[in-house]
Formats: sequence, structure tokens, C-alpha cells
Amino acid sequence: RRSGGARVLAYRASGIGAGTTVRVFERGAGVSRPLGTLRNGAGVLRLRAAEGRGGPRTVVAFVERRAPVRRPRLTLARYVAPGAQPAGAVAGARATLRRGVATVTWRRARGADAHLVRLRLADGRVLVREVRRGARVQVRGLGTAARLRQVTVAGRTRAGISGPAARARLG
Repeated sequence: RRSGGARVLAYRASGIGAGTTVRVFERGAGVSRPLGTLRNGAGVLRLRAAEGRGGPRTVVAFVERRAPVRRPRLTLARYVAPGAQPAGAVAGARATLRRGVATVTWRRARGADAHLVRLRLADGRVLVREVRRGARVQVRGLGTAARLRQVTVAGRTRAGISGPAARARLG
């Protein structure tokens, strides 16, 4: 049930007794990951589509029993997963340089797990920092004669897809 990346698998299973485990997996192009284990004879399993290429996905179950009984895999559901989305745009980026310390601040990008900050200095140096928490970074040890030429900030998702880079206002 549902659409997009968030799904709910409502199930009713018969014959699940002691010593039987039903493991559920998501399969698709470049994707294979466990979703959970079915407990009891009925219930709901919440799942989110795995990061990766969009396209058809299959939810399969493997029944495991203590006794060596051969059971084929069971196809429970099929759906079309949305493709991985890039992070949103960063807004309000600003950069200052005082006494050899560059300070960059911004408003976080929607869907970003981390932000990449790129500083280009007048002497040709290019420095890149990854910021996982917060919306501020300080880069020390640049030297008192250093000058900022350009600073950009881009959000990046957990899957490594970057959003549009925002140019920081230098001040």
C-alpha cells in the first residue's frame, strides 16, 4: 500500500509455527536488502524503498524451517520505486575571512545528510570540507595574507547525490 518511497506491506500467513522463520527482502536493479522478518500469522511490515536507481522492485520472502524442507522463494509484492533524489538547494550561504580563519555559514538543504563546502583562494588553493552536522564550518591556518576568491556549498544525500551548489556571499 501507498506510493512513493514509503510503503506498508500488510500480510496474513498460514502455517507459520514454531521453528519457522520468514525473512523478507527487497530486490531490484542494483538493490538487494533485507526488509525484516514476519512474526505471527498476520501483521504489517513498514518499509522504505532502498536508495538507488528507480524502477521495478520485488518483495520476496524466504521460508526457513529447522527441518531440511526445501521451500522456494515466494513473491509477495511488486512495485515501482522512485529514483534517488538529489539534495535540495542550500540558501543563505555566507563566508568571511579574518586573521587566517575562514568561516562559512548557510541554511541546510532539504534531504541533505551532509554538506560539501569548497573554498577557492586567490593563491590557487582549493580546499574542500564535508560537514555532517550543523550549518557552519571554520577553516583555520590559511595565513593572514589569504584571500577568498569563491566559496560554494552543496547538500549531499546519504546515497552521495549532490544538489545544486550555492555560491556564498563574501564578506
